[in-house]
Amino acid sequence: MREYISRARWWPWKTGGRAPSITKLVEKDGFIHVKVSDGENQYQASFITGDNPGLPGDRLIPFKGGFLYEAEYDRRFLENIREVSGVTLELASDFDPAITSARPLTLDSTNAVSLLETRSGEKAVLKSYRLLPKVNMEYMCLVKLSREGFKNAPRVRGLIHEDGEPIALILQYLTGFNDAGRPFYEELSSWLKSRDVRLNLGLSAKLGVVTAGLHEALNKPGDKGFFGLEEITDSDVSRWEERLRRRVNFIYEKFDEYAGIKDYGWLSYWRDVFDKKGVEVVEEARSLLEKYKGGFKARIHQDLHLLQMIYNPGEGEFYIIDFEGEPGRSNDEKVGKEPPLRDVASLVRSFHYLSFSAVMNWSGLGLDQVARDLLGGDPALQWRKRHLTSMIYSYLADTTRVNIHGFGEKMIAGLDEYLKPWVVERALYEAAYELMYRPSWAPIPILGLLRVY
Repeated sequence: MREYISRARWWPWKTGGRAPSITKLVEKDGFIHVKVSDGENQYQASFITGDNPGLPGDRLIPFKGGFLYEAEYDRRFLENIREVSGVTLELASDFDPAITSARPLTLDSTNAVSLLETRSGEKAVLKSYRLLPKVNMEYMCLVKLSREGFKNAPRVRGLIHEDGEPIALILQYLTGFNDAGRPFYEELSSWLKSRDVRLNLGLSAKLGVVTAGLHEALNKPGDKGFFGLEEITDSDVSRWEERLRRRVNFIYEKFDEYAGIKDYGWLSYWRDVFDKKGVEVVEEARSLLEKYKGGFKARIHQDLHLLQMIYNPGEGEFYIIDFEGEPGRSNDEKVGKEPPLRDVASLVRSFHYLSFSAVMNWSGLGLDQVARDLLGGDPALQWRKRHLTSMIYSYLADTTRVNIHGFGEKMIAGLDEYLKPWVVERALYEAAYELMYRPSWAPIPILGLLRVY
């Protein structure tokens, strides 16, 4: 078991450093539930014996002539997990607990995510958390949104707790495009070929309305603690300024690492761009954060982009499906509140990535060459600006009405100055992420530093 855990996708110490320490082990009738520690964080997992349910070989443990595999991918999971000491299972009154089938919805997540089907024919998503954060942001947000009746996120159909802490959610299964950027990408691809294409600005306006509804639902009048509005203080601004500085330093460190690697010599061009243009933009963004003093910070999504949504074309609706927060943040940073416009800036950056991809496909050129060409002029700029304007102003029309920002009409009048620091902050996060995991993509966020729209 320890050997399997030490190479599991969700175990962060695959190259050594820390060995899994099993702190709880329950075994009964071919079902095993474990809690594991790495000395700092807690993890949980369940396994069950049976025939191969169609999982790849690296997800199977040969066991007594059959296999042991992660139990969430088996229809018997709910009936077994509820028998574990300290575990409670709470289901919606109209949710049928008899599960007739279960299969992986994705194997690319560090969590176990499966599609369940009940005896009554309902489909639901089981999301079982491997890492148990000190505060489970997704659990808290989805439960809150369900209680508030927010229709653009999956309804909670069941909760699983162990020793009072959430370990899994059962969620409404939503259908549609798993990439909500698809209709925008298709429209831009056609527009690049012919400017006669009529733009569906209602689609981007809808995105703004959904985002506004999200922020209103997470920050109702009277909400306190994890949810609700709070006044932005000097220490908040100082913390955000420090984050900008920290990310700039990290980006330079990564550039320095690649400088000595022959295959990444081309990155020196983008270091020069970052050095000569990007750092100046970051400094301007830092100074603009001062404008936020006295406004409101709120519970926001934190990692809002088009791949975190489903778009259902039949309904014309966007659904936000992931609330785990921005990867790489500390627990304190994940639970901290930020200005609601920060989520809007993340969507702006998502449109940048989308339009870059469409332009690259249209031009037939490689990523680095396209990025260099875009420094001189962006053929998608007018398309993107029209959609972003539609999205942002529909968002502000709703959120200004309830004064969720704390600035009233002043934010609309000076929109670019309020938006820019968060577009820059998000682009810095993306540049750091790309340089760490996908260095060939780094030109996209570095280019994005230089433009708001």
